[in-house]
Amino acid sequence: MTRVPDPAIALLERDGSATVRDLLVAIREAGGHGVSRAALERALAADPRVEPDAEADKPRWQLTDGAGADGAGGRGSEVDGEPDASPRATADEVAQDAEHARDATRLRVTELDLRPWQVRALAAWSTTCRGVVEAVTGTGKTRLALAAVRSVVDAGGRALVLVPTLELLEQWVREVRSLLPDVTVGRLGGGGDDDLFACQVLIATPHSASSVPVDLPPRTVGLLVADEAHRYGAPTWGAALGEEFSLRLALTATYERGDEGIADVLEPYFGPVVYRYRYAEAAADGTIAPFRIALAGVRLTPGEAAAHAAADTRVRQLHRELIGPLGMPREPAALFAAAA
Repeated sequence: MTRVPDPAIALLERDGSATVRDLLVAIREAGGHGVSRAALERALAADPRVEPDAEADKPRWQLTDGAGADGAGGRGSEVDGEPDASPRATADEVAQDAEHARDATRLRVTELDLRPWQVRALAAWSTTCRGVVEAVTGTGKTRLALAAVRSVVDAGGRALVLVPTLELLEQWVREVRSLLPDVTVGRLGGGGDDDLFACQVLIATPHSASSVPVDLPPRTVGLLVADEAHRYGAPTWGAALGEEFSLRLALTATYERGDEGIADVLEPYFGPVVYRYRYAEAAADGTIAPFRIALAGVRLTPGEAAAHAAADTRVRQLHRELIGPLGMPREPAALFAAAA
């Protein structure tokens, strides 16, 4: 399909502009149930009768001057027979505008008040815009990721953030609204069905992102952020890692698994660990509060003591079976990995 179907053109003639979702609904209501969103997006990009609505707050499409269901449409270099006299930007003006945009982005990233470790981690990731950041819990991985999101959105891109739970989904939505108040954020999962055409940042669970493919608007750069990234080494979760997202950032406190998920899935997709922020460094920086661990003994009731003894006996029996007849390693970490 290289031309936008007539039902979508008719909708644009009637309403002036419409989102991709609105156009797809119009096509399917007219009987075009076999038209996919991806096919429609390709047609919108290729059909000279339509163009993006540059003045809309959200991504929308409109007809070009003179286009219609029966006309070829398209833009010309003349209007009413007169040459287009609109001024052209010089190369110096374009470069100056780009530098102003970069300065504005740097200012907005600075407003996030990043800690020194976050600045270093962001710089390490920015060299390739791919990689894993491993940082101890509570040190601010979310704010680091939002600095990357800020830069991508300011450049006209979109960001998909994958989170493992609905609680984290809501937490991320609140963080985006608090720290990036001018950025539109949506949900995919937990009853939300937003997409990256209607919003700049989409927070999604891996189940929803794999069952409802997340598409990018045509010619748009995409950033994928995976929170608790070590979980995405499993096949069911890894299905949410879309190849169309060329910028990739993985966040984790413990980048390890008991299987080959890191080598088989995570490293090929995200790349290597580009920055580590361990507990000792975070404690020395005062990023996290110091703590001490103490063991406190308690007396068990007769029933609790019997249940504990039975469980302990069973565990010891299973351990002997694993390292005996099954021949698994005795060392705990190696035994766990082998059993997994």
